[in-house]
Amino acid sequence: MNKKIRYTLAGVFIILLASLAWVAFKPYHYAIQFQSKTLPGVINQTIKVWSINLKGSDVEESPSVNLIKQRIKTKNTTYFYNWELTQKSDSLTKVRVEVIDSTQNNLLARLSNVFQKEKIKKTSVENVKALLEILNEHLEDHEVVIDEQTASPSVFCAYVPLKGIQPQKAKGMMLHYNLISDFILKHGIETNGNPMVEVYNWEMEKDSIHYNFCFPIIMKDSLPEDPLIKYKQIDSKNALKATYYGNYMSSDRAWYALQSYAENNSIDLENTPIEVFHNNPMQGGDDTKWKTEVYLPIKDK
Repeated sequence: MNKKIRYTLAGVFIILLASLAWVAFKPYHYAIQFQSKTLPGVINQTIKVWSINLKGSDVEESPSVNLIKQRIKTKNTTYFYNWELTQKSDSLTKVRVEVIDSTQNNLLARLSNVFQKEKIKKTSVENVKALLEILNEHLEDHEVVIDEQTASPSVFCAYVPLKGIQPQKAKGMMLHYNLISDFILKHGIETNGNPMVEVYNWEMEKDSIHYNFCFPIIMKDSLPEDPLIKYKQIDSKNALKATYYGNYMSSDRAWYALQSYAENNSIDLENTPIEVFHNNPMQGGDDTKWKTEVYLPIKDK
């Protein structure tokens, strides 16, 4: 065997060995990338809602809007989906998801299946396609318009304090809508504007919110007491405002749009959104046209 052939075979062997080493020691088994014309927060919440409705799936952690670790259990294995969301511009996000098969985590299993990755690939592609379909439908079902810097409403209201995760905000409102409206009607209290949500604690890492579901009313000297319904004054604040059109279940998409706008314009915000709802979901109608005014207060200098 001449030198040229030996060098060629040695080169092929080195390349093959390097490829096997990469497959054996890389931290994931399959990766998918795509781009979407929206913000990381919108994709983050869409992944989480999709996960809630996907059998055997749960979100293990989300240390930031840009990172999600999801676990999907099937009959034969458990997959881990590590999502990374990178905002490229005001209207474009790059998404990368690395998939790990829990049955392929030891070296021998990885090497024995180097050429048998079709199952992981097929499952991963199917799941990401399903998510993309939901995401694209969602993007068609809502719109966020950044309005201006303005003053948030100043109102006196009857309210119920609530807490939960972001996707369940609208559910909390629905469960207590009749409670507050019937109480106001029963006692002849005069209303003074549209129902509102005042978020006073937003833990973004946990998607946890504490909020007051408020009905603005005319303040008077004597108001009836109730073990569930309370009263308070909400003072006006200097704020960034957006108008959201869509189902109230996802009005928090405007929160992320305002945060992105503020970051691009060097504005410091308080993460305490205020929402004013202009449509009554109980009356039905086209939810893509439901209007919400959303305010994020600007921090005092």
